[in-house]
Amino acid sequence: MVDVANQAAIPETSKAYRAWERDLNAALRDAVKGAAWRQKRGVVFQQIDRWFVAGRWVVEGRGADRQLIAHLMAKPMAIDPLLWDVMGLGENNDQPLSFRYWGAFVCGLPTLASAKIANGAAPATARAIVDALDAALPEALARMEAEPFSAIARAAIAANDRWRMEETLAFSHKLEENPELAETPTPRVLGRGERPIPRPEPGMLAPDGGTLLNADGVPAIELAFPGHDTVAKTVPRVSTRRKSAPDAREIDRSPPKQPPAGLLSRLLSRFRGSD
Repeated sequence: MVDVANQAAIPETSKAYRAWERDLNAALRDAVKGAAWRQKRGVVFQQIDRWFVAGRWVVEGRGADRQLIAHLMAKPMAIDPLLWDVMGLGENNDQPLSFRYWGAFVCGLPTLASAKIANGAAPATARAIVDALDAALPEALARMEAEPFSAIARAAIAANDRWRMEETLAFSHKLEENPELAETPTPRVLGRGERPIPRPEPGMLAPDGGTLLNADGVPAIELAFPGHDTVAKTVPRVSTRRKSAPDAREIDRSPPKQPPAGLLSRLLSRFRGSD
């Protein structure tokens, strides 16, 4: 049981918080040594049979009400390769296991269990996080085996657990051999990171006026789904910094480069699969 009343306060200033975070992640790395869990950047993960399982800690709340929470998440090992096949990124299959959490082009993991963790000395807190994840594993794995993964993904979206969950839902239908239930992905273009770029520079629109191009004139693709929030993918950066206006004689008035021919049709045909 979490002793919230007697737990140490989570630092609020940036400098103190960074030191606390660094110590906790180091203690977490030590806590999983010799166990099935592995750790990278404060996230622990492992493969259990056909499932990729991950655990992470977050701080929720404000001020004196801040609380340390451990979340257990999972997804099928087979779901990311479906996304990589559609995007022509088969080499991602050779990436280390941590890539399935930290990679730029991966499906999301629905949260299956959460637990409050009492904050104290870093080693004890890290041990409590691992113990909470271990305690939640049996029930979480039993649910994964009992329910279609598409139902788990849909429930996560309904609970506002939306981190890359639209892709997860679409590819879970394909994994379950029901591709007709998946919404058709629409190519969209976003800047590097997890947020859409605010505004492109003049000249960075394709001739159709609706597809952003990167600095080389090539579209960067994100799988977005109608009716849902979009989720950015890591793509070549499009600068939004204002530049001084060039001399009129130096302006290149040639038309923007065209996207690769047939790119959308190839993506859609791969996603739907051949009969």
